[in-house]
Amino acid sequence: MTGRLHMTNVNHAIAIMKRVSDRSDRLNMACWQYNSGNFIIVDESFAHECGTIACFAGWVAMSPEFQEDGGWPHPSSGSPCIVVGGNDSLAISPEVRDTLRFNVIPLCEGDREREMASGNAAIAAWLDIPEGDAGILMATMELEDSERLYGVECTSQVKPAHVIRVLERLRGAGTIWGC
Repeated sequence: MTGRLHMTNVNHAIAIMKRVSDRSDRLNMACWQYNSGNFIIVDESFAHECGTIACFAGWVAMSPEFQEDGGWPHPSSGSPCIVVGGNDSLAISPEVRDTLRFNVIPLCEGDREREMASGNAAIAAWLDIPEGDAGILMATMELEDSERLYGVECTSQVKPAHVIRVLERLRGAGTIWGC
């Protein structure tokens, strides 16, 4: 459990996945985003129009909710990026800040006050959950744990409804495992 779950962002994540489901957008936990034009989409509505495929985090990166918090899709991969630390960036609990080990780089040399978090770290910061839990939620780390979390044999079987169910557990219990 985290010190201070970003409940508003958990609700936003549920709403994003509901939009993906309602529009029959394609979810693929194996890629940040992909489209036939082989370019990065930054706008969720345009992604829908051009048939973009994205994972949970990829759809979050393109969402207006994530972008209103200062997030953006990485220009070469589409992975979510967000600035953490400092007064004008996303505030996260110290417990979660201590888990951010991967995909975090200082904005200025030697400065850990403000950093850019991407991928797992960006989702961890945005939801205020440990980075390891974000990796399992996103199926980027410990695939067996992701398959157990979603109740599927293979992460390619994960549908928006699976992600929504896990996010609702997170909202209710404060952990992706619901315990």
